[in-house]
Parts: sequence; C-alpha cells; structure tokens
Amino acid sequence: YCFAKVIECFQKNKSILEGISKGEIKSELHQTYISGLKKTKEKMKYMEKYGPAKHMPDSKKQKLIEFLQETAKVAFGGLLNFSYAYDVLLPEAMVRTIRFTEKC
Repeated sequence: YCFAKVIECFQKNKSILEGISKGEIKSELHQTYISGLKKTKEKMKYMEKYGPAKHMPDSKKQKLIEFLQETAKVAFGGLLNFSYAYDVLLPEAMVRTIRFTEKC
C-alpha cells in the first residue's frame, strides 16, 4: 500500500472516524476502549494495526498517527490521545482503506 493512497482514504473517511470518536457511529473497538476495562484495553495494544501497510516506513506511519490524533481531538475536548488514535482509529481507518482499495 502506498502512503498517498492510504492517507487519501483516511482523509475521505475523516467524518466517519470523527463519528466513531463521538460514539455516533457504531464501533466495537470504540466501545471496548471507552468501556474502561483495563484488561481488555491492554489486549488492544497487541493487535495488528497497519494490516497490509505494516511495511510502510516508520516516518509515514507517524504521519498517519498524527492525522488520527487530530481526528480524535473531537472526542477528547481538543486533547491529543495517542492511545485512542492507535488502538481504535488506526484499525478502523485501515479497514476502510482496504475496502476502498478493493473497489478500485
């Protein structure tokens, strides 16, 4: 997966990702994260996040996380939340990216 295509998909889905962050769009990952069960949240940290883009350079992955942190500010009163961006929004965004690129 090329960075340009991935970030394009992330941007196209920004309103969906914001809806997930606000709890307006159903997401099992969001519910798990918000539920506050520490043991379950800990397991989230070990899930594969990047899917087919896992071989992307770290500098590109960092740019994706920064985009998602900005998106997550909607749900956290303007505060950056790396954990939420990484554990919830990144997998949600990657699933949508895979779906988008399969249609091309």
